[in-house]
Amino acid sequence: MSSGAFAVGAALVAMFLSPTSRVYGYEVTTHEEISEASVLRSSVDGVLADSLSLSAGSRTTIAGQPLLAWLRQGATREDSLLRLLNHFHNPLAAAWSQAGLLGSVGQSAILWGQNTNQGFPGWSWQDVRLLYFDALTRPSKADREVRLGRTFEGLGRQIHLIQDAASPAHSRNDPHLLFNYESFIDQVRAEEPGIFGAWLAGSPDVPGSPDAGWRTLDANPLAPIAVAHLIDSDRYLGSNPGISTTPLIGLAEYTNANFFSEDRIFTENDIDPQARFPYPRRSSVTEQDFDVRVKNATVKRRYVVKIGDGATGYRLATVGFLRDYHQRFSLDWTRFREAPALDDVVYRDYAERLLPRAVAYSSSLLDYFFRGRMIGFGDDLSMGFRNSGSE
Repeated sequence: MSSGAFAVGAALVAMFLSPTSRVYGYEVTTHEEISEASVLRSSVDGVLADSLSLSAGSRTTIAGQPLLAWLRQGATREDSLLRLLNHFHNPLAAAWSQAGLLGSVGQSAILWGQNTNQGFPGWSWQDVRLLYFDALTRPSKADREVRLGRTFEGLGRQIHLIQDAASPAHSRNDPHLLFNYESFIDQVRAEEPGIFGAWLAGSPDVPGSPDAGWRTLDANPLAPIAVAHLIDSDRYLGSNPGISTTPLIGLAEYTNANFFSEDRIFTENDIDPQARFPYPRRSSVTEQDFDVRVKNATVKRRYVVKIGDGATGYRLATVGFLRDYHQRFSLDWTRFREAPALDDVVYRDYAERLLPRAVAYSSSLLDYFFRGRMIGFGDDLSMGFRNSGSE
C-alpha cells in the first residue's frame, strides 16, 4: 500500500471508529429490507419447499429464528468492524486487484466475496457453499440446522456486496463520510415506508436486467466464480457508456457510468486518476428548472438532466445553490452545496433506478446459489440426493 493510500485508510478507520461518522453503503436496516425483498422475489421459497420439504420456505424457524432473519442478520453483520472497507468496486480499474477503494484501501468487493482467507468464520462464496453442503449431509439434525441458518447468514453477506454496487459511492471510489445518498434512502425508509416499498417493488429501467448470460461470461482468474459478473461484466470500458443500459451488464458498471456520488461530480477531467470517471460528463446533460419544496416554500431550482450516454430522463445533480438559499432557508451545509450537488430530489430519482436493480441482482445471486434441484433416492435404511439439474 502506498503512503497516500495508507493515510487515507487510517483516516477511514478513524472515521469508522467515531460514533458520529459512517463509511457504510446502504444503512444496515436498508440492507435488511433490500435483502428480504430479494428473497421474496427469488426462487428460494420454492426450492426450500420442494427440495427440503420446508413448506414455510424462508420463514421456517431454524436454529432459533426464521431463515429470513438469518439472512437479514448476515446483511447487517457484513458491515461490521473493518469488513466494510472491502465493499467497493471500481469497474474501470486496470485490474480487479486494483479495483478496491482508492485502488488499495481494502479489496474489491468482488475479490472479497470470493476470498477464502477472510479469517474465522469465513463468509466467502465457497465457505457458504460448504455450509450448505454440511446442512444437507451432517448426521446430527442440530448440526444441520445450525449450518442451514449460517448458510442464510452467509447469503445475506453475499448479497450485501451486490447491493453496495448499486450505491454510486461504492463504484466511484468515494468514501462519502457526510450526509449522502445512503443516508437519505434510510431516512425515506423510516419516514416514508410506502415510497421506499414502491422502490423495492419496482422493475429495473432496462427490462430483463440482469440478463442470465452473466452466468456464461468468461471467468476472471482473480475471482472465477460466475457471480462476480453480477457486479462487473468487464464490458463497460469507460468509452462505451451506451453498453451500461443493456441487460447484460454488471451492477457497478451501470452505477458508475450513469450516476454521481457526493465527491465525484463531473470528474471526467480530474487530475486524480482515482477520482476521474469519464461519465456522466457535461455533454451527457442539459439544464432545466423544476419547482421544488424547500421547508414550507416552493422555489425554482435548476438541475442538470441526463439526456445521453447511457441511462436518461432523470435529474443528475443541481446546477448549484446560491448563497442566499443557504442564508434564507438555513440549509444544512453538509447536505447542500453551492457547487453542483446532489439534493433530496436527485436522490429520489436515483433511488427509483438503483433500488430495483439492487433487488433484481440480489435475487439473481440467490437463484444461482439454489440452481441445483435435488431428488432423493434410497430406502428406510439409507438414502441420498442427486442433482436433477444440468450441472
